[in-house]
Amino acid sequence: FMVTFVCDVCGDTIKKNRVEKHCETKCKSAWVFTCLECGKAFEGYDYDKHTSCITEVEKYQGEFIKKMKEKKRQLKEEAKQVVAAEETKVADPPEVNKQPEEPKKAKKGLNAI
Repeated sequence: FMVTFVCDVCGDTIKKNRVEKHCETKCKSAWVFTCLECGKAFEGYDYDKHTSCITEVEKYQGEFIKKMKEKKRQLKEEAKQVVAAEETKVADPPEVNKQPEEPKKAKKGLNAI
């Protein structure tokens, strides 16, 4: 989408590609243009560097979106940990109930001497 500015002198709303023409014809004293989307003011030709802006959703629901993205990241991390734990269980099967082996008794006889 095209970034739109407001002329701080006359208040006109101008698309980025029309700002220079606006300054040449209608409002020769214009020097500051404010982005309609994010509200940031640009002096002189700085407006030209403003190529993208926040979306309407980000503007009005920014904190909500940030929290949702963080929650999604946490869930992915937890899922990775669960998968890693499951893989560890498969690699090391649980011990079967084994009775401890008794030490072998030495044979009596000639070898015992």
